[in-house]
Amino acid sequence: MKGKTLLSAILFVAGMLAASAPSYAQDVITKKDGTDIKAKVLEVKEKEVKYKRYDYLEGPIFTMLKSDVLIIRYENGTNDVFNGKGKSVPAVKSEPQQTVKDTEDRDQDVVKKDKKDSKKDSKKKKDTKKESKKDVKKKDKKASDDDEEEVVEEEKEEVKKDVKKEVKEDEEKVEKEKKESKKDSKKESKKDSKKDSKKESKKDVKKDKKASEDEEEAVAEEEEDVKKDVKKEEKEKKEKKDSKKEKDSKKEKDSKKEKDSKDSKKDKDKKSDKGGSTAVDGIEILSGDTFILAKSDEAQVVFDYAKTVVEGKPLMEYLEDQGADWVKEWPENQEFISGKFVDYFNDKSKSMTLVENDKKAPYRMIIHVDEMDFGSVAGNPFNPYSGGAEISGTVEIVDASSGKTCLSMDYADIQGVRQMSATWRLEFAFIELAKRLLKFTK
Repeated sequence: MKGKTLLSAILFVAGMLAASAPSYAQDVITKKDGTDIKAKVLEVKEKEVKYKRYDYLEGPIFTMLKSDVLIIRYENGTNDVFNGKGKSVPAVKSEPQQTVKDTEDRDQDVVKKDKKDSKKDSKKKKDTKKESKKDVKKKDKKASDDDEEEVVEEEKEEVKKDVKKEVKEDEEKVEKEKKESKKDSKKESKKDSKKDSKKESKKDVKKDKKASEDEEEAVAEEEEDVKKDVKKEEKEKKEKKDSKKEKDSKKEKDSKKEKDSKDSKKDKDKKSDKGGSTAVDGIEILSGDTFILAKSDEAQVVFDYAKTVVEGKPLMEYLEDQGADWVKEWPENQEFISGKFVDYFNDKSKSMTLVENDKKAPYRMIIHVDEMDFGSVAGNPFNPYSGGAEISGTVEIVDASSGKTCLSMDYADIQGVRQMSATWRLEFAFIELAKRLLKFTK
């Protein structure tokens, strides 16, 4: 009977509260002490209720025991009523214009059965209702403020506790490290003292051995000195004989050098009679005379890569192995390199002038590239040529009108300075070739 009377009383209270507040724009949690909390209820579990404060929906999630909750009024008009043990009873839906009379009619059957018991408890409950209604309005604001302050204070206390724990842990670590360092220092000092004592004892033994060995060495040294004196005398005799032989051989060599130098001068004089310069480092004259380079005429430059080999492969095969971009960019890079070669040669030349596209020029300079190495970025940082590109081949100067070859030269292993890109490295190799060709124009 007591359980039924309690159930009917709770339903009666829910009806009264629903009648007094016909509609809500938010969820309202009423605690057992009469405090109302405006909230957004997130979850109702078996023993607790999770919610956020309606005036701070972006704030933290609060948790409340269901045993402290009397009723939850949702913004859609439905209610969850809880008994004193935190268990929910059938929900009461509050309509916008619902009255106390409607709730009494709805629960009339339950009230009739428990009429005798409810009369005894009705007076007490009516008094508590009046007191709760009076205190609800006053406590509403205080409760919300108090809850926020409690949460903030709890968070502060937790932070303080965490900080204290961290400080204690740090202090403990420091103390442990100090103790360990002291132990290690003691161990090391003991080890060092033992080592020192062992070293001293070994030194004493060595001293004794040295004393005995010194006596033996003194005798052996005297014997060796005698032997050395004998050997010195023998060496001096041999050296005198060898010096005589060397002098004779030097005289013969000097005479041969003089003859060779005279012969080389004669050969140079013969070459100069032809009207050209001698070979330059890395360039050998195959046929014709270099005086053609000293003429103040124009020559069309043509670069021939038809038979070029790179790392044992034909040029185009090597470019394909490097990727489609290398194949695509090669014509543009070739044009760039030839332009730089012509610009450098013309800037330094005081005789012949090179042109790229003028077919009416009286001469053509054909640069055949037989072997080529693009070089690498890596190299000796103290040697600017380390990692530079290398080229080898032949240079021909042809009379444009007759097609006759006036000059043919072979160039080998012409290397440029190291650069970041393969195109730049090849450019400087051809500029180095231009430098050496210009030496024939002087």
